[in-house]
Amino acid sequence: MKIATLGLNERAYIGRTQREMLDYCRNRCLDLKSLSPDMIVFPEIVFIMYPEKEPLSYGEFFEMALAEMKDTARLVNSYLVFNLYEPAEESEKRYIATYVLNRNGEVAGKYRKIYPTKGEMASGVVPGDLPCVIDTEFGRIGIATCFDIGFRSYWQSLADLGAKAVIWTSAYDGGKLLDAYAVLHSYWVISSVRTYRARIIDPAGRTVSESARWDDLCMADIDLDMELFHIDDQIPKIREIRRVLGDKVKVDTLSEDNIFTVSSRDPEWSVERVKSEFGLVSCKEYHKEAELLR
Repeated sequence: MKIATLGLNERAYIGRTQREMLDYCRNRCLDLKSLSPDMIVFPEIVFIMYPEKEPLSYGEFFEMALAEMKDTARLVNSYLVFNLYEPAEESEKRYIATYVLNRNGEVAGKYRKIYPTKGEMASGVVPGDLPCVIDTEFGRIGIATCFDIGFRSYWQSLADLGAKAVIWTSAYDGGKLLDAYAVLHSYWVISSVRTYRARIIDPAGRTVSESARWDDLCMADIDLDMELFHIDDQIPKIREIRRVLGDKVKVDTLSEDNIFTVSSRDPEWSVERVKSEFGLVSCKEYHKEAELLR
């Protein structure tokens, strides 16, 4: 899965109207088309940074932006992930909703931010009530938004629901908590932020790509089937896998953690097949086995 996620700092949006910001993001998608991303991710509420410059109602802008992003997804043949203010049932209220569109411009899923800030709720934002995982052609992904980062139980719920990656859209960088969640739950974390540092973090907590002050694009090929394994009783298996499969799989060791990762480079050799044929036990399975023996 080739992910393109963006760190759109203030140079991208200061002074632009809603209409201009929507055009900017659509054009950014078209710019990226030649790189053939499977998914493009935008920061939290990046279309509506300064709504007072163009006082459309939330409902009017929501309908217009959703329709145009559906068209964009079809044009670039990519999944798109972005936030919108979605009108709530109660007048003048709204959700912060993350939409995931598939390559055909269809809504693959949406998530209404469960943990808005106090300031957001004071301004009319209504909390959502359900965690969100979405099945894609690459695997199951979870969605989180900005202030959700502070609620550990939410990130656990995404793991319990089988997420292989979590997309976190935000107004700020997030810092070490994102690394911690990736390691704790053995999933990828992809951030898109309204600063400089969007990141792609692997299940071992390593940043494999990030954007910069001079380049808003963070991009990487990721394997959602990558798994973590403890070294106990498994060191000989590492050597055997390398001897038999060569570069068909990638094995990375993390010395300080006493773990290693396995990811596939060959569609004939999924990580699940490698586990089965070489008797590998994942970290999650290993800890479950130990817990049952207590």
